[in-house]
Amino acid sequence: MVFNSMFDAVSKSVGSDINKLIHVLHSFSKYDFSVRVDGEDAEMEKDLNEMANVIVFMVSQNIHDADALAQTSEDLAEFTSKLVHTIEEQAVYL
Repeated sequence: MVFNSMFDAVSKSVGSDINKLIHVLHSFSKYDFSVRVDGEDAEMEKDLNEMANVIVFMVSQNIHDADALAQTSEDLAEFTSKLVHTIEEQAVYL
């Protein structure tokens, strides 16, 4: 009886199939956050899936920020080029 109640408690917290958790964690270690725990019943399974969702969101935000930074950098380079050209034109008149 004690063993059954302990098993039930662990199953509710961690899950009944530790191999599913290991598979997901192994995928995470290879930067693959597309893998999820199927049939999430335990808290740890739910938390792993939520962690993957948060990481994917953060990576998406970083990609968006990098694209915006690249565009700003291009705009700055173009502005600098125009500024140099204007300064050179002004220098000719002096």
